[in-house]
Amino acid sequence: MAERIRILVTSDLHGTLFPQDELSGALHDAGLARIRTLVSYLRNDRTLLVDNGDAFCGAPLTSYHMSRYPDEIQPVTKLMQEMKYDYINLGNHDFSCGTEALMMHVQNVGAPCITGNLLFHGKPFGPTYAVRKIGEYKVVLFGVTSSFTALTEPSRNLRHFQLKDAVACARKAVSAIRRMENPDLVIGMYHGGFTTDPATGASLKADAKENEGNEILSIPGIDVLITGHQHLSLVGKQLDTTYVQTAANGQEIAMIDIDPKTRECEARLLKADVDADEEFLDPIRKEYEECQNWLEEDLAHCSDDLTVAVPSEARMDPSGFASLINHIQMETTGAQLSAYAFSDSCKGFPEVVKRRDLFRIANPFGAFLVKKITGKVLREYLEKCAEFWTIKDTHIAQASRYETPKPLHGRYDMVSGVDYTIKVTNDIGERIVSLTYQGQPVEDDQEFTICLNRYRAAGGGDFPMLKDLPAAGTYTRDLMHMCEEWFKDHPVLSRIQDATVITLTK
Repeated sequence: MAERIRILVTSDLHGTLFPQDELSGALHDAGLARIRTLVSYLRNDRTLLVDNGDAFCGAPLTSYHMSRYPDEIQPVTKLMQEMKYDYINLGNHDFSCGTEALMMHVQNVGAPCITGNLLFHGKPFGPTYAVRKIGEYKVVLFGVTSSFTALTEPSRNLRHFQLKDAVACARKAVSAIRRMENPDLVIGMYHGGFTTDPATGASLKADAKENEGNEILSIPGIDVLITGHQHLSLVGKQLDTTYVQTAANGQEIAMIDIDPKTRECEARLLKADVDADEEFLDPIRKEYEECQNWLEEDLAHCSDDLTVAVPSEARMDPSGFASLINHIQMETTGAQLSAYAFSDSCKGFPEVVKRRDLFRIANPFGAFLVKKITGKVLREYLEKCAEFWTIKDTHIAQASRYETPKPLHGRYDMVSGVDYTIKVTNDIGERIVSLTYQGQPVEDDQEFTICLNRYRAAGGGDFPMLKDLPAAGTYTRDLMHMCEEWFKDHPVLSRIQDATVITLTK
């Protein structure tokens, strides 16, 4: 492709900048400093560098910056500005730090934001599309983000914003581009994923409203569709549209080479297994070192073992780490019940709990809702959670469908405040064989209050029964800050003596 046009794509960086993990210090093949090296190899004057959202929220350094330097440009913004991105889209977590942080990023990153389905004070936040001439060819780009964000982000983070339907806006943009611009190439950016793998049709176990990529992919007239949000490594072609999606945290970059005459596309995902550009990191290194000192601060001590050595076993432990988290959530919010799920990367709490340990237990930017739930819906909810288990070699084990195409361990919620028994050998939907509250059977019309993270409260993770439950209260702090505040009055942590009894049986 002598006259090829090249598109380089990052997505879901989540503030990952350094070639070492911020929490453990271990080197990893990830981070924007490694991506910078790749971009330096691959870029020329016929290349566009774009970012598809979720750029800055998620890393400890972002949290430190927001707590210490909220009025200054964020580290990831500084580095993206230096890399001279051509266009950016927005993702759901770009709203998670609040409006001021979002505006600070957009106004200083040095690239136009083309999120076309977002309104601010009733006016378009980004253009319907952007036109770029590369040589003699006209490339037109549009961007949309998942409207599901309106359900998962606190209203204070979306004040004055309105998210329009992503599919409808994408369809409108493509129609306008084809009708008015006579483009050589149309590039779509969507911060959202797919419900089914476009190549195989296999279910990706994703919420349909949160991930509308299959619908956007079916819109005629798009040459390349860039997706994100799911953190999956996907590349392929459906009919005339090439699609890509990258893994998160700067683990890889998408490279799409296009012959503008024939519209032939060659798309690849390139791993960030190259040397990091260490000089590139110099402007933010001092703040990184400050952040490391902040993460090392002692917050509490454990008098009992609250580690998560074997995650599958910890999910069966009725008085361990998860029950303590639920206890903190219930005591803080006043809810009668609480739900908590952890991934296999969670290590629980060591003997001395440092701030860095809080970053391992949950999304650092997830607020909470207290909702009203009836006994009938509670049982339906617990039945969905019970699908997580299966029998392997006569033992209770985690079901394989929660392992691929990516681990979904965070979909097993441990619910505290009620006692229940899961009989794993029963058919799905009939596994909750006992459900009691304060020693009495739970009735269908009995009403409780339950503390849920906002993603779960919106039905996220395939829990539609929770979406329309009436709200009973909002807690705007995330779990990390909730724990940190609770530790001030409870500096010694122990197992919960009157914990919910969750019994798994064959």
